[in-house]
Amino acid sequence: MDTQQYMRGHIRKVVLLIVLAFSAVMTQACGRTLEYENFEHIRDWDTDFPTIVEKEDGIFLLYYYAVWCPACAEIKEDVLQFADDSPRGYNTYLIDINNIQGEWPFEPSGSGIPRMFVIDEGELVDEAVGYIDIPALMNEIRSGDYAP
Repeated sequence: MDTQQYMRGHIRKVVLLIVLAFSAVMTQACGRTLEYENFEHIRDWDTDFPTIVEKEDGIFLLYYYAVWCPACAEIKEDVLQFADDSPRGYNTYLIDINNIQGEWPFEPSGSGIPRMFVIDEGELVDEAVGYIDIPALMNEIRSGDYAP
């Protein structure tokens, strides 16, 4: 085997290794599974909510869910992708119905879940309930058509 054939063989191996490594990285990045625990939660209305209101400049969203809720499970992936993307500056915070303490700082229109609250300067300005209305609200926000 001459030197050129030897070098071509090694170059092919190096290129193959680079392609395989890149594929592995891309598969891992694209296949990332979003879970509820990956996002900031409000666990105590009395301490966490005022901190978030102070931190946020204007509008943010609260997603109220339960891990055992079938309707929550149906829209989980879309809600978490929305929260991960944070479109148009609408940060989303999660509230697990089974892991929240303290007094509600506002009066929701009901008790059903899932529920998405739109908060502006600490005040409830809008809410969407259920696996149909919440995706519709998120689509309005994504498109820029939402105005509370």
